[in-house]
Amino acid sequence: SNLRRNAVQVKLTPFEKYETELFLRVMLGVRNRDIAVDQKLLDVVHDRANGCPLFIECVVRWALEKNMIEYVEGSKKMSLKMLDERSDDVTAAIPRELSNILLAPFNNLPPPLWDALKIASCIGYSFDADLYSTLNQVLDFMPKIRELAVKHECFEQTGSHFRWKQQAVYEAVKSLLMVNQRQNIHRMIVRAFKQHKIANDDIDVKGGDVHRLLGRHCALAQDWAGAFEQYMKAGDRAKATFNFNEASKMYEEAIDFQAKMTEQPPLRSRMIPTINLGTCLRELARYKEAEAVLTRCLNEAQSEFSDITLDEHLYVRALTALAALYQAQSKYEAARKLYEKAVPIARNIQESKSSLWLAGNIAGYAETLRKSGDLPQAESHHREALEIRTRAVQEKSCTELELAVSYTQLGCTLAGMRQYEDAYEQHHRALALRYRYLDFSHGLVSESLNYCAESLCALGRGGER
Repeated sequence: SNLRRNAVQVKLTPFEKYETELFLRVMLGVRNRDIAVDQKLLDVVHDRANGCPLFIECVVRWALEKNMIEYVEGSKKMSLKMLDERSDDVTAAIPRELSNILLAPFNNLPPPLWDALKIASCIGYSFDADLYSTLNQVLDFMPKIRELAVKHECFEQTGSHFRWKQQAVYEAVKSLLMVNQRQNIHRMIVRAFKQHKIANDDIDVKGGDVHRLLGRHCALAQDWAGAFEQYMKAGDRAKATFNFNEASKMYEEAIDFQAKMTEQPPLRSRMIPTINLGTCLRELARYKEAEAVLTRCLNEAQSEFSDITLDEHLYVRALTALAALYQAQSKYEAARKLYEKAVPIARNIQESKSSLWLAGNIAGYAETLRKSGDLPQAESHHREALEIRTRAVQEKSCTELELAVSYTQLGCTLAGMRQYEDAYEQHHRALALRYRYLDFSHGLVSESLNYCAESLCALGRGGER
C-alpha cells in the first residue's frame, strides 16, 4: 500500500542490561547512587522480561507484591529475598514464563470466561461492543466481557467501548494461543457475522463499513480470498459515497491480499481493483501514482489478451480510466486517442440503446473534445449521450436526475460555441431537475445556478439572475 511504500521504518530494540538497571532503579525509587542493584536481581528481571519495559514493570510489581525484593543494609544493594530456604537458587521463585506472572490472578476463571478472554485478545486491544453484538447470539460474548470487566477488572469500559486494562495482560493472553487457534477464532467471528446476515450491503457499523471489519478478520484467518472480497466491497462503498481517500486504501489492501492467494486469479479479477484504485487516485489529484497504476494495468491487459479472448468491456474500462486521467491533466490529445479506441468498442458490445455505461463513455469522449476545442464534435456526442439517457429514463432504469449531467455538459459546450440562448435552456433544465431531487444547498444545485447566471449575463440579461 501507499503507507508501506512511503513510511519510515523505525526499529524498536529491547533494553540492554544497563538500561534495564536504570529502569529498575526508577521503579524501586533508588535515587542514592551509593545503593546498587544486585546482579542476580538484575539478571533475573532482564531475563524474564526480555528487555521489554512493559514486562519489566510487570515482573517488578509482581515481585514487590510478594515482598521478594529487599534492601540489604550491609551490602547497600537492592536484592532478591530468599523465600524458600530449601532452594539455593533465589531466582527460581520468579516464573520463567512471564504469562504465569501476568495471568496468575485469572487462574481460577471458569472455561467460558477464559474463552471470552481469548476471543477478545484476537479482536484487539480495544473494541466496541455494538460491533461484535452478533457474537452474543452464538457465544454470549459481551455479557462475559462485562463480567470480566466488573468482577475481574480485565477491561475498562466507556459507554459501549471496551479496552484491556493492562496491555501486558492482553499480550499475555494473546501469547497463549497457537497460530492455528487464532486463525480458527477469526474464522469463527467471520462465520458468526455471515450467519446472522450482518454483511448485508445496507448495514453500516461504527467507524466504517462492515466489510472492512470482516476483511480484517478474514486476513487474520489467512483467508486471502475472503479478505480480498470484503476489502473490495468496502472500497466500492467508500467510492460510491465519494470518500476516495478511504476507497483507495481499501483497494490497495485488496490488491495486497489478492497477491497472497495460492492460485493466480484471472486477469479480470486483477484489473478491476487496479482500475478502481487508479480512478480514486485521480480524484485525489495524485496524478503520477494514478498514471503509473493505470498504464501498468492497460499494458498488462494488452499483453495478456489475444484478439479471441479479449474482454472488451474490461478493456474499455481500462482505456477510459486512463483517458479520464489524461483529461484531468489537460493532456487532451492523449485522452482523445484513448477514447477513439474505446468508444467504437463500447458501441459494438453494448446492444442496449439505453445503456448508461455507453452514455457515460460517449459523454467522456465528448468532454475531451470540448476541452480540446472541437466543439461541433463535442455537441454531437453530448446530444447522443442525452438521447441514450432519455431512453433510460423512459424505460425507468434510472431517475430523471441522470439527465442533468447531459444537460449541463451540453450547456457548457453550447456556451463555448456562443449559442447562449440554447446553453441557458440546457442549464435551466439541469437546474430544474437538481432543484427537484436535491436539497437547495447541494453543490450541484449551486453549479447549475452559476451556469444559468453566466448564460444570462452573456445574453445581456444579468438582471434576471
